[in-house]
Amino acid sequence: MLTISKIQRNCIYLFAFSINFETANIFNLGIDYLASKITIIILLMVTLFNLKAFKTIKTYFFSIKSLLFFFIYLTAISFINRGGSSISFIYFPLLLNILIMLITLSIVKSYPTVLFNSLIAFSIGTFLTSVLFVLNIGVNLSIDGRFTIFNLNENMLGLNAAFAIFTFIQYTFSYKPVSRGMKYIMMIIILFLFLLLVKTGSRGAFISFVFGIIFFLFTQKDSSIFKKALIIGGFLIFGIFAWFIFIKNSVLTERLVTSVNDGDLSNRDLIWISLFDLIVNNYWFGVGITGYEKIAGNGSPHNVLIEVLCYTGIFGLLMFSIFLIQIAKGVYRNYKRGFNVLPFVLFIPILGMILTGQIFEQKIIWILFAYLIASCKRGSLTNNSINFVPSNTITTS
Repeated sequence: MLTISKIQRNCIYLFAFSINFETANIFNLGIDYLASKITIIILLMVTLFNLKAFKTIKTYFFSIKSLLFFFIYLTAISFINRGGSSISFIYFPLLLNILIMLITLSIVKSYPTVLFNSLIAFSIGTFLTSVLFVLNIGVNLSIDGRFTIFNLNENMLGLNAAFAIFTFIQYTFSYKPVSRGMKYIMMIIILFLFLLLVKTGSRGAFISFVFGIIFFLFTQKDSSIFKKALIIGGFLIFGIFAWFIFIKNSVLTERLVTSVNDGDLSNRDLIWISLFDLIVNNYWFGVGITGYEKIAGNGSPHNVLIEVLCYTGIFGLLMFSIFLIQIAKGVYRNYKRGFNVLPFVLFIPILGMILTGQIFEQKIIWILFAYLIASCKRGSLTNNSINFVPSNTITTS
């Protein structure tokens, strides 16, 4: 029998799955982010019938309180700097993402596998986009030769593929064994995802993938010699196919070489320099969202720390940095105690996005934050219940 909690859990899976298709022009309606808008509305409506579950949020309050204080302060500064304009002083995309993070954390106590299953649902959606990419459905080509699908940002699409690859690897080689046939299927799925990652031309996604694979290879401490040999052999075979894909993709190769030889940052350094005066003149308290839009427009600084410094100054940067540092420390401690590498691996591309991209409006990042926070809070004694799926399928009832 379905309960409100179980319906809510399934809505979270549906929302995570839909993130991959939020930029698709569904039924040619021309409505931005239609897929995720529908799923998030359904999730919020179901959550209203399960508000009592939010009592469990206090378990994670220490990890998220600095983030909540940061958002409150950001809203206050944005209100002060609104200048009587009609620009909204509430950062609604960030508010919704924080709410999604809190909703997922609120039901972890009742359903410990909800977060990992959410990553599986997201990864299945990402795999479907890779299949559509191979079939040339919804594919777009930029003027610099980078591919995407449904006009999704190339860097974000590449990182989505990296997140999905890491999740499927963890699923395949977790403590809950899967059949040999399923492992072969997973290798094919990962190959599709890698092809998608490379074709986006995202340097950050590719570097994250490389580091993630290295961590997976050299952190199998509890595995037998035979299992290690199988894992390394499998990755070597995969690596041969991956290399043939990589060397044929001149765009990614050229972007990586340019980064090394010329220090090319795709004009990010010019954007950072242009914000120097804004930061220097408002370094203590920032100018809020409203002040930033009036001075610098709607463009992203492509660096979250600089973005936070512009919005909230040193005061807000300190609060947001505490949130990130707590997660980083928790992820490292969790890995050292329980040899669970997935949270550590997932934090690598998140850190890359913080330094070179934008995370406040990226929905999957906040599901990942919830996963990292819950995994670290549970500790090594209950890592299996948080990080691994108890069966070969997502539980739906």
